[in-house]
Amino acid sequence: MGNYSNNIKVALFADNVLEQLVLRRTDSIVVQQYSYALERPRNAHGVAYGNSSGGILTIDVRIGSRDNMRTYYERLSQNYSTAFSLVFNARYDETGILDDYEGGMIVEGYLTDIGESFDRDKAEEHGEQMKLRFKVLVTNMTHIGLSRNLSHHFSN
Repeated sequence: MGNYSNNIKVALFADNVLEQLVLRRTDSIVVQQYSYALERPRNAHGVAYGNSSGGILTIDVRIGSRDNMRTYYERLSQNYSTAFSLVFNARYDETGILDDYEGGMIVEGYLTDIGESFDRDKAEEHGEQMKLRFKVLVTNMTHIGLSRNLSHHFSN
């Protein structure tokens, strides 16, 4: 099966994209996949009540080298919540600055783990390639879109 598109489907930024004036392509990492699970208590009748409880957001990325990972490794030692942005269908101008996107998620939380793996076969084909898996304990998630932003606050 061939590629459906040469466009970047999901880009990861180590900042809140709504607070940054200029975002460059070089500041982002292409996301291979991500997943998260959230829970909300329900009564016997199935009606939701209370706050949703945050879970773990897992993000898999593939990078060329560890040099552009310094920000993420520094966040492992921080004791406060920081923002990460997942931007969907990002489009950049000819200078490599983020021009437009279809939507995304701004996740606030604590980076709890970075797992590394190295695939020798892919390295020989595509240059040095590392696969990283980030785990973020989510405290707040804001879905950003064309019409409005929808925010979810979690209690852990």
